[in-house]
Amino acid sequence: MSSSLRAALIGSVAVALLSACAGSGIAPNSAAGTSSGSAPVHARTTSGAPTVYASNLNAAGKPFVAVFGGGGETFLRKIKHGFAVAADSHGYAYIAHTPVTVYADAGKTLVQKFPVTNGPRELDYGNDIVPDGLGDFYVTCGHHMLCEYQVGKNGPIRELPAGFGSLATDKSGDLYQSVNGGEVVEYSPGSTSPKRTITSGIAYPEALAVDHKGNLYVGNLEGGTDFTADVTVYGPNDSSPRQTISEGVTNPLMIRVDSDGNIGVLNFTNITMYAPGSDTPSNVITLGIANADSLAFDQSNNLYVANFGATNNDPGSITVYAAGSYSLTRTITKNIEHSISVAVGP
Repeated sequence: MSSSLRAALIGSVAVALLSACAGSGIAPNSAAGTSSGSAPVHARTTSGAPTVYASNLNAAGKPFVAVFGGGGETFLRKIKHGFAVAADSHGYAYIAHTPVTVYADAGKTLVQKFPVTNGPRELDYGNDIVPDGLGDFYVTCGHHMLCEYQVGKNGPIRELPAGFGSLATDKSGDLYQSVNGGEVVEYSPGSTSPKRTITSGIAYPEALAVDHKGNLYVGNLEGGTDFTADVTVYGPNDSSPRQTISEGVTNPLMIRVDSDGNIGVLNFTNITMYAPGSDTPSNVITLGIANADSLAFDQSNNLYVANFGATNNDPGSITVYAAGSYSLTRTITKNIEHSISVAVGP
């Protein structure tokens, strides 16, 4: 990465996570509100504007999650752990740390802890922990393994070989995983055998996303014939790309798709936006971007970007952009230090 500070901080956290996970002695379901094999605790969602979860590294490399209400207007609380963070539409927040934790009530109520041996390990660009929207979530575990967990149950309910790349899920609960730099595999819920393996158009896939129609988007770091980056798009049953987006794609580290099908591609130094079906950027967002690490859409399709910042004098921010115009509407810096992951829930 271009920032030596960012690399140093992330490296120190990675070592700490690995050593802590290997010796974790935390009992399963040690949080209030759960018991072995019980039904999941129902998250109570907040009313009004969305809840924003921002994972950060302070100057000493210690991770924490800052929680904001009102779409970022009001600071609510700090959770004193957490590298990557994810959220679902049911009001759960999932935090990758030692152990992995699940919260409800805008980060107020700890629902459950999940000790994960030798994980999470994929410590980059917010892909450490991915919920499927159906009550399960995925996180790296063990050696070269990916584990599926379910709130209310002990231990993993499924284990799959890990590809050391990005993860995504669709509305049916299918899991997508980039593997070995040259393929993407899709698994049906509960299955340990791939439903689909895609190799055509895949070259060092760093980012995955699936839209509400089941179209798959793959950000390739070396996708083009001249080894330039691109985004390849696949229909629900395609084995070859039906569309290739290269204009504006320079370093596709994360892809997110809003509910209208607009595509956001995080290129580290900017965010390029594409209308559904288009291969030409509708917007190139640079204002407020400072070593962007993560992006997320809320239910109104406003865009949130986690910016790591550049130096100790630039500790990063969460920037918020209006749906459609993508004009900068809010910059959150208070209670933010080198933000590395952002998620938005109800």
